[in-house]
Amino acid sequence: MATGSGAGWSGQELYDTKRWKELEVWAAGGRNDSDSSDGAGASEGDEAVFVLLLRGRLERGAFRAAAGAARSGMGRFPADGPGNLWGRLAIVLDTPDAARPRLLAELRAQCEAVIATATATAVETTARPGVVALAVDLRAQAIGLELLLHGGSVETRAVAVGEWERAAAAYREAGLGREAGRAARRAARFAFDGPPAQRARARTILETELAEAVTRADTLRIAEARSALAENAVREWFTALGSGGPEAADGPEEAERVEGTEGLEGPALEWELATGALTAAGVASAEARAAAAEARLLLAHGLAEGVEQAERAAVLLGEHGADADEHSLWQDVAIYHLRKGDAVARAAAHAAARTAAERLENGFTADGLTLGAADTAMRDGRLGEARKLTSDRAEDALGDPVGLRVVRSSALSTMGLRKEAVALLRSCAEELEARPGASALLPEVHLSLSALLVEDDPDAAEVCLRRGAAAADALGSVMDRARCLSLLGWTIARRSFASAASAGSSAVGGVDRTAEYEAVFDEAVGLLLPLRTLEALEHLTSVLQQRGQAAFFRQDGPAAAHWFACAAEIGRAAGLGPALAFTLAYQGLFLVSAARTDPGRYEEADACFAESERLFSAAGMTGERWRSLFHRAVCALEAGDRTPEVQGEQGEEREEGDQEDGRRARWVRAGELLAQAADEADRLRRGAATPATHPLQAQEAGIASAHDKDEVYRLAFELHWYRLHDSAAALYWLERAKSRALLDGLAALDRSGADVGAAADPGLGSDSGPDLNPATGPDLNPGPGAKAGEWPVLKAALAAEFARSGQRLVLAQYRSSPTGLLLFGMRHDWEQPEVREIAVDQDRLRRLTRGTFQRSGEVRMMTAAMLRGWAAFAVLVEPLAEWTEPDDVVVLVPHGSLHDLPLHTLPVAGVPLLLRNPVVQLPSSSVLVDLLRREVRGPASRSAGRAVLADPQRNLPHAAAEGAAVAGLLGVRAAIGGEATRAALFAALESSGLVHLAGHGVVTTGSGFERGVHLSDGPVTAGDLVGRRIRAGAVVLSGCETGVNEQRPGDEPVGLPRALLLGGARSVLVSQWRVADESSRELLTSFHQRLAAGDPPARALHHAAVEVSRIAEGPPRHLYHWGAFVLVGDWS
Repeated sequence: MATGSGAGWSGQELYDTKRWKELEVWAAGGRNDSDSSDGAGASEGDEAVFVLLLRGRLERGAFRAAAGAARSGMGRFPADGPGNLWGRLAIVLDTPDAARPRLLAELRAQCEAVIATATATAVETTARPGVVALAVDLRAQAIGLELLLHGGSVETRAVAVGEWERAAAAYREAGLGREAGRAARRAARFAFDGPPAQRARARTILETELAEAVTRADTLRIAEARSALAENAVREWFTALGSGGPEAADGPEEAERVEGTEGLEGPALEWELATGALTAAGVASAEARAAAAEARLLLAHGLAEGVEQAERAAVLLGEHGADADEHSLWQDVAIYHLRKGDAVARAAAHAAARTAAERLENGFTADGLTLGAADTAMRDGRLGEARKLTSDRAEDALGDPVGLRVVRSSALSTMGLRKEAVALLRSCAEELEARPGASALLPEVHLSLSALLVEDDPDAAEVCLRRGAAAADALGSVMDRARCLSLLGWTIARRSFASAASAGSSAVGGVDRTAEYEAVFDEAVGLLLPLRTLEALEHLTSVLQQRGQAAFFRQDGPAAAHWFACAAEIGRAAGLGPALAFTLAYQGLFLVSAARTDPGRYEEADACFAESERLFSAAGMTGERWRSLFHRAVCALEAGDRTPEVQGEQGEEREEGDQEDGRRARWVRAGELLAQAADEADRLRRGAATPATHPLQAQEAGIASAHDKDEVYRLAFELHWYRLHDSAAALYWLERAKSRALLDGLAALDRSGADVGAAADPGLGSDSGPDLNPATGPDLNPGPGAKAGEWPVLKAALAAEFARSGQRLVLAQYRSSPTGLLLFGMRHDWEQPEVREIAVDQDRLRRLTRGTFQRSGEVRMMTAAMLRGWAAFAVLVEPLAEWTEPDDVVVLVPHGSLHDLPLHTLPVAGVPLLLRNPVVQLPSSSVLVDLLRREVRGPASRSAGRAVLADPQRNLPHAAAEGAAVAGLLGVRAAIGGEATRAALFAALESSGLVHLAGHGVVTTGSGFERGVHLSDGPVTAGDLVGRRIRAGAVVLSGCETGVNEQRPGDEPVGLPRALLLGGARSVLVSQWRVADESSRELLTSFHQRLAAGDPPARALHHAAVEVSRIAEGPPRHLYHWGAFVLVGDWS
């Protein structure tokens, strides 16, 4: 063989020595075929040239370039020849996953046809030698590819290994020794990567190949076989690390180091010599390949020197055109830094991997990069970006889409969209289980699904984990089985604890399961102990941490302390930043529990949380930072609560003032930490969507992000109210807990201009309305989020409104909790908010709410006694008698279950509030500030024209009459019956200043975004409206329960009022129950008369309610007639 740069070499020599760049030049026409090792001719369309070009591209991972050449050139060659067979494989590797199984099946069928024909005729099917061996080889590659991409059992892997062995034998018979060597090395690699029992088989395959190469005296082939054998021997040595003894579970002192090198020197030296032989045989990249393989082993076992070696090897691989190997090596470096918790280094490795991937134009690498980017975004709390990356899959993406869906489910779960995440994972499990073999992703899917089910459906969670463990068994995946068993043990322990809490025992169904879950943990630990890879140590840390939690569940403090300490020791010794961070977080929670009887342990707990926070930040896992800050705040607050009478330096007791100062200092520190935690929560909420996210999805995600953060705001409120006695600060925290996603949407609306609406995405929900231009619509997605209204801001806004209009607004904001009710009162002429504790029987109030106001049609059935019972809750508004005059506008801001109550119908100084004062209702005081700051308000916001739609379904004659009456007052023509379409409503909301719709409301027990109004051609829901252009200053929805909302975490009412405010509406008049036809027509006709006469909406509703409530003699009419409607939004 020629040596040197490769100039003048044959194409086969260039291929054999992996000189990919020179091979491309040779195939393009700059070749010299005088030394062709296969003796084939070299015309422009020569099949040998075509095959070598394809194989070179496939070897270096340039699948798209190979497939492009195959599609344009394979038709020139026989269907049963090597050009056609290799072309089919190239196309398979560049085909999206949906069509790939069919093409793989066609490739296997073609290979089998070639083999069958040759067997039947006892002759080759073409003039070229080795075509049958090639068919066997490519059939094995098809089996291997199916297993890697779509899963398969241990038996399937063995079948692929056997096929490659047969291919190697066939190549030898055909005199194609180097092809035999390649097939043998593929067989050995596949066997070694399978169950441990197959490693001896891998060694035997390579020893046979080496003996054959020596017999043939092929220097290159001998060197390749020696190198593969030596590499396998080194891999075996690394695999054999670890004692496997139970004492290892107590935390090896140097888990990240390889303890001694006894037995390694021989294989390492042989590998070095074989590498030198490969280089001498012309394989210029041999040293880079060997260095890369060694670096992978070092990285896998947590050895830091592997990083520098990998970086050097990756550069060399790139120089030799081995782009796929370079990309893969950078990905290994990134995974190392991921486990170690170094976000900066991981990002650098990802950037290098991306550069290599761009040269490849390989759909598989593109998928891998997408997964990495999505994972990085998720760890940083940019969940909307992670969701988008895993949803917007490129048409040319080639990897298994289930992998992306699993990552997306994690993002959805973290966002609080648990139902959506569960549905997505169930679909993944069903798809994977329908495949012929066990998919490598199946255990991961079952793990993720069970984690979501364990709280609501622990039986299903257990089933998932057992199926995941069985799938891992079928795959021969020890680590996946251990992970499933660990979570299974934790799940059983959690159920035992829940049962003990409810039944006073540790039994489920009368059976004590402690021994069961302890045995499960033992098995998981036993599976992981013999393994010494960084991944195994990471999982072992997790198992021990979960075992500590299980001990904590059963209140076994010493055992919990032991297992947490073991997990922390292993995580610290191996430098596993994220795993250690989680362990420290749980260890801190255990210490907090212990500190409640031993206050001195709060400092230990705080140290755990502080270190956990630093580790999370270093790992780029800033999405976890808020928890660490919150738990540190708990430590500071509870330590302040438990500040004892401590001794001074000389043994004297400290003065009471000193104790109080120490207590207050801890509380102030708790407040600072809670503020930081809330800032992080705000960042995560804004990160739940991207500018490309549909506004409805952005709202859903923003609302859901509050699902696990209520405690931050509750603790902060209680700190400032009950301990620091700061009513203004307590009000701030009350506001900060309310309607944050709504406020984010309003802030975005303000950035875009309050008079501009957004285009709805026709891909979400039905849309028969006008085409809207997204370019002119508001960006309702994340930007700088709205700030919670602080008292000085609220006071200034109220003062500005009084100066502008001469109208005094009185804010009445509630705070509901299991321990009691508070009412905050705010006026522009007060220095501080007034606060009243409301003494009320909350259980009785909840029963009344459920039995009347939350039951459709029940309000009109309220008897005189029931009305007196409701009036007995006048204490809820009693302070307003002192805080307001009858002319003041009262702004009610309910909280929690109070959103469902018609507070405006309760008496103040003997008169129902709405009949005494103009009343407007809002989900938060900050929304009021936003509305009061709008440039266009009052009559100007309603001046663009009027629109009336009525009785769309032609089954409400009173609605038709109401529409006709209102249209007459407004001087417009009503769209009645079939004219009242979805498109008509959308157009009216977009172009009119005042819109009145009379018809049926749509009430569901599901999502508030599904509530809406019926039109002649179908319903318009709140979800249809989110993101739409709404220029109407006032919207009246006259129908049953058009103002009934779904209450979501974060005190986020979801329904039609929310959707309309998000679109730009100022004031929305809606009903809280099923309304009476006649009295509703009277009230709304009067409302429009007053509005036309110049009254602002709140005053117009007040006067209309007063008129409808009056009868000739006696008390006011039943509140069913005058109290159904509430004004949401701007009073003016």
